[in-house]
Amino acid sequence: MALRTSAARQHLWPKAIKQGCGSSVYRVDQVYALYNLGGRLFLLSDRLDDKHQLRHVAQLCITLKTMLSELLLDEILPVERCKDSAERLLKAIREMTTGPELKANWGKPLNPYFFGPIRDALNEFQVDLANELEKMPLYYTTEKRGYSVNVLVNQAEKVLSSAEIEYLSRLTINDIREAGGCLMFDRFTAAGFHATRAVEAVARPYYTLVSGKEPLNRKGQALNLGTLVDYLQSRLIELKTAKQSTGLLGVVVPSLDRIREIYRNPIMHPEMTLQEDDAIDVFDLVKSAITHMTKDVRNGGAHFKISLAELSAFRFGF
Repeated sequence: MALRTSAARQHLWPKAIKQGCGSSVYRVDQVYALYNLGGRLFLLSDRLDDKHQLRHVAQLCITLKTMLSELLLDEILPVERCKDSAERLLKAIREMTTGPELKANWGKPLNPYFFGPIRDALNEFQVDLANELEKMPLYYTTEKRGYSVNVLVNQAEKVLSSAEIEYLSRLTINDIREAGGCLMFDRFTAAGFHATRAVEAVARPYYTLVSGKEPLNRKGQALNLGTLVDYLQSRLIELKTAKQSTGLLGVVVPSLDRIREIYRNPIMHPEMTLQEDDAIDVFDLVKSAITHMTKDVRNGGAHFKISLAELSAFRFGF
């Protein structure tokens, strides 16, 4: 059984990488390392007899020693009992590979003095490793309608272009990331909530550009999506009646209105839940609405009552 993994690509132990959607979510890379470890354990077990020379086993043990050291450094994967037996196996390997008679016996057949302690420790480690791997809680997530796992879990805002992301606040980006993470882990109603909150955050400064006013009600509270859409609809009708340029307002309003009518109001009620297709639909709609609003802002036009530069004087900006 030959394992020919190059030194540059050698997998020593699985690597747990913290993900962006939550402090307790990790992606496990280099799972192939478990295959490498199992292969070397098999080779070592097979060679622990007087038919093999010390040099053959010693070279294998040196590689195995490095892999076990990586295991002991792991602080994420649940292999605590395995670590104890790994320590004992490492101790037995060190005694053989650093012993004073190692060089003199390098080309001689093995004797129990060398392979006895390693064989006992190896058997114990294999049992512990098998038991802990059998109980290890591993989960696998799948793509959601073409959205990759890595994008939704870590950087869901990447579904938008870099030009569009420039108009998003840190809070809005966080909401989009939360929506992506919730979508990936089947928390569909939560995904819809975060997605629509993100589009509201973009719609408010867009409203200010179109109206020239703060997106606040008489009590000083931020306008909800329904009120924003109502004004934008009336402004669109006004511009069309006057035969003036509407920019992309005619595309933005239907997108926002669909989100408002179909998703936003039901989501805010505790009895409402979204299924997977609904959650993906609202995510797509929000992406489209943000794209159209930011593109309209970049293009500019007479349908805006204030300029982008003047927006900085208002409470809600991009």
